[in-house]
Formats: sequence, structure tokens, C-alpha cells
Amino acid sequence: AQKRSRLRERLDQTTRDVIVDALVDQLSETGAFELTYYALARRAGISVRTIYRHFPARSDLIDALSRRLNQVVAIDYSHDREGILFITRTIFGVYEQHAKAFIAQLEAGQGRLRAKGRSKRVVLMQSILAKDLPNLPPERLAAVAGLMISLFSPTIWRRLREDVGLDGKQGGEVVAWAIEAMWKTLEAEDRKARRG
Repeated sequence: AQKRSRLRERLDQTTRDVIVDALVDQLSETGAFELTYYALARRAGISVRTIYRHFPARSDLIDALSRRLNQVVAIDYSHDREGILFITRTIFGVYEQHAKAFIAQLEAGQGRLRAKGRSKRVVLMQSILAKDLPNLPPERLAAVAGLMISLFSPTIWRRLREDVGLDGKQGGEVVAWAIEAMWKTLEAEDRKARRG
């Protein structure tokens, strides 16, 4: 019975993966507007009923895609400037490697990918900045932290990719350059504030 239960669990997970793969293809090709369970079932080669059994609501489908991408982007945030620059360069490569899935998530119009953790990342970035820049006001550091976190988002990666023609490596380099330039400007502000 336990063996059968594990087999059923693996089969269910495989079915969910097939559905999410079809969702990625559908969203990346046609966007969210044309997404229907019927079209998704046809693309996945399974019944509409099977999709509803695994994902009763459309939001459940999008959440499954978000969970998949959260696992892909599971990066341990560093606690210093060099680590942030390294992550910036690295994460753009991850976006590029999984381009179809990230475009699908963006097409779904769901900023939920990593959005639940975005405020935590802003607070973490603010604390990293505060260690290096103790003389700057917290509200200034919060604004800059928010901007920095936004700069290495999938949205920026896509804009650089589609509007400018940069691949993941090139996009990561230019964003890392921008973050480093901001950091240097903030260091000058911090020195000025320290002098009074």
C-alpha cells in the first residue's frame, strides 16, 4: 500500500509538471489573455478534468509556476557589496537559462514570483547598505535598496533582452555596473554626511 501511495504521488507530481510545462509554453507564446484550461489540456495532452483536479483555480496554476521559479532562483543573498554584485551577475544568467519560464511568468501578469519575499529582500539590502553607509538616513537607504532590488528583477532582464538586445551575461554586467556606480555615489554622500 505504501509503495502504491509513493507511485501515485510521483505520478501526480509528473502530471503537475506536465501541466506547468504546458502553461509555460502557452504563456510564453500567446500570453495570459488566451489561456484557457481547454487550450492548456490540449497542449499538455491530458484532459481538462485532470487539470482541474490538480489546479482547481487559475491562480493555483500561476502559483505552481511561481513555486517552480522560486526554486530556480533560490539564491542565498550575500551580506556585502561584492556578494550583491556577484548575485546580480549570476541571477541574470539564471533568467536567461530559464527564459521561457520567466517570460511566461511575466506574461501572466503575476508579480507574485518572489514578490512575497521582495520586502524582505529590500530590508536585507537596506541593512547591507547601512553597514557600509552608516551616516545616511534610513529613508534614503530604503529607497536605494528598493531600487537596487528592482534592478535585478526579471522585468529588467526582459527589457534589456528585448529592447536593447543584451543576453543574460551582458544584462547582469550592466546592472552590476549600475549598482556599483550607485554604491560609489552613496559612499560620497556618506563621507559628506560624516563631515557634517
